[in-house]
Amino acid sequence: MAYAITACPQCSLEYSAGEVFCPIDGARLQAKPHSPSGAPGRPSDHDPLIGSTLSGRYRIIRRIGEGGMGIVYEAEHVLIEKRVGLKVLREDFSNRFDVVERFRQEAKSASKIGHEHIIDISDFGVTQSGANFFVMELLHGRDLAEELSKLGPLSPRRALAI
Repeated sequence: MAYAITACPQCSLEYSAGEVFCPIDGARLQAKPHSPSGAPGRPSDHDPLIGSTLSGRYRIIRRIGEGGMGIVYEAEHVLIEKRVGLKVLREDFSNRFDVVERFRQEAKSASKIGHEHIIDISDFGVTQSGANFFVMELLHGRDLAEELSKLGPLSPRRALAI
């Protein structure tokens, strides 16, 4: 998978391995002006997972979002027709043992907590290309970063409610 060149707006470091957030200061990376693929975090012309079925059970419907380590999709369990969230570890991280272990630990920890404010993890697997993924409950709502960019900082009362 080829990634666009992105740069941190704060420290100006450049990245080309599909990072979304700067590992130095956490800022959302921005596409370099000469980058043909557009904004960071957007798939190029076609995301090969959309329309595919993972582990014979989860049909990928659409890309929801992404973070520094993975891409989140809306998927459907093909037998019980239940919509789920599915987070796939980026392929460029799949050969890094420490990152794969951290990804697995994230799934394991979240599944053990069992709290209403922690997303429920229900399955774990590996794609045909060797990338790890986990399946979670699908939540509907707005992205906090988008909310903050539209409305500005949250009031203390709203932040506490969230």
